[in-house]
Amino acid sequence: TLLKMLAPHMKQALNTHRMLSMSRNRIAALRQSVEALDVAVVSLDRTGRVARMSAAAEAVLNTRCGIALDGGFLRASLAAEQSRLAAMIAGAVATGAGQGEGVAVRHSTITAPEAGCDPLWTPSPGGAMVISRWPPSRPLGVVVSPFHSGDVLLDDQPAALVFFSDPDARPGSRAAVLRALYRLTPAECRMTDLLAEGCDLSAVAGKMTMTVETARFHLKSVFRKTGVNRQAELIRLVMGLPSL
Repeated sequence: TLLKMLAPHMKQALNTHRMLSMSRNRIAALRQSVEALDVAVVSLDRTGRVARMSAAAEAVLNTRCGIALDGGFLRASLAAEQSRLAAMIAGAVATGAGQGEGVAVRHSTITAPEAGCDPLWTPSPGGAMVISRWPPSRPLGVVVSPFHSGDVLLDDQPAALVFFSDPDARPGSRAAVLRALYRLTPAECRMTDLLAEGCDLSAVAGKMTMTVETARFHLKSVFRKTGVNRQAELIRLVMGLPSL
């Protein structure tokens, strides 16, 4: 009799455990994909606090150049940029948390209130801006977007995502993927990686200790194997591949 009474509850518990396991597996797979794509992304919870970050985003924040973590929150060094960043984050978090665009929210630790302003205000759902950095570092691009997860059973539910675009970051090598997809030789993979880093053909030839004519020969071979006609097309193709 006791087993009959417990059986429905045990079944429900097992189903819940299975749902949680599937959700966690999906999230783990997504995190691995983000890391492989070198995406500098930070997830924020409903309070605007940083919940998780990719390795690329951590590298950006660890420099503390223009933007850094302050008590778990993203904070820009310049007051004007911090005010705009906080407003974008507040709007994105409010939208991602289900409050919707155009809903008045109260000033909190993630907003940038001005002196004498109303405590309630209407945020915009995210946006994009540039964060100034000290020379020789170039400005950092920041995109803030609302995010809503359907995995209601999970404790970690991001309300917004922040993407960093660092023009000074060195892209990860795509050599393994290039060899697997297009059968490039090691020299052709090395050349393609250098081109993706921003080197011109003469600089590539110098780094690979070959003449410009030899480098041009290898480049034509890469064009033929990858099916592109221009260097810009090749770089766009390579940057869309994951680094493994």
